[in-house]
Amino acid sequence: MRLGVVQPRRDSEDYQKNIKVTTDYIARAPKDLDFLMFPEGFPGPWWLAPDARAKKIVSRRIEESEAYRAILESLSNRKTLVGFGLDEKVSGRLFNSYAITGAKGLLGVYRKLLPAAFELFADSPVSQGNRVLVQSIGGVKVGVSICWEALFPEIPRIAARKGAELLIFPTGGVLYDLKASWRNVWLARAVENVAYVAANVSIYDKEEGCSLIAGPEGVLTETSTEGIISAELDMKRLRWLREADEELTFPKKYKTVPGLLRWSRRIPKAF
Repeated sequence: MRLGVVQPRRDSEDYQKNIKVTTDYIARAPKDLDFLMFPEGFPGPWWLAPDARAKKIVSRRIEESEAYRAILESLSNRKTLVGFGLDEKVSGRLFNSYAITGAKGLLGVYRKLLPAAFELFADSPVSQGNRVLVQSIGGVKVGVSICWEALFPEIPRIAARKGAELLIFPTGGVLYDLKASWRNVWLARAVENVAYVAANVSIYDKEEGCSLIAGPEGVLTETSTEGIISAELDMKRLRWLREADEELTFPKKYKTVPGLLRWSRRIPKAF
């Protein structure tokens, strides 16, 4: 799989501008990408964004949103699938959602299972989703977790148990002094699940960004600035690491402990 990760600069007050930023990135992304991911709530509309206008135009269905229609049009001559963030209303309930689409339409939607505390206790609380999404993209199973769900290993672990080989963590931003901790968490998810991970944020004001693509054996690429990073994911290598067992031989054949996902099933229930 050829994966691309976008780290955009977000205009907090201009939803239309964020849509244009999205379609511009899609237009200039490498043509050979299988999947291109944007951050949480980007381009929106996103209830948590300061833009008061965005709060009023949250769509009842993702297919009705202006962002979705613009992305669909921008993919008309491409095979790349795109992941993007927005809020949606379903049966009167507000969800922080992440959608995956291609030129032919919507493929999957993940509704955040564990909204952050400030989402749940705000004036217009965000509802909790009820299922983990694992979406097949070009033969690779992709598990979605949004923002601080990376800090709760149970959620990406469920995705990994459902077969996810790539775990993505689209994140809102405003990490500041917590940036190093977030990076460590993303890398831990890769090691413990013997999976590839990809994560990104929107850049606000003078904040440094934090996006990366990594595997259980280390970081493939990362950046703190706005733009696109991309990497080729070696799925043959990953699948071998998942099936292999650790050997007490040197030099090592790997730079991580293989087989962890299989062996975790042997933990006694009493534990």
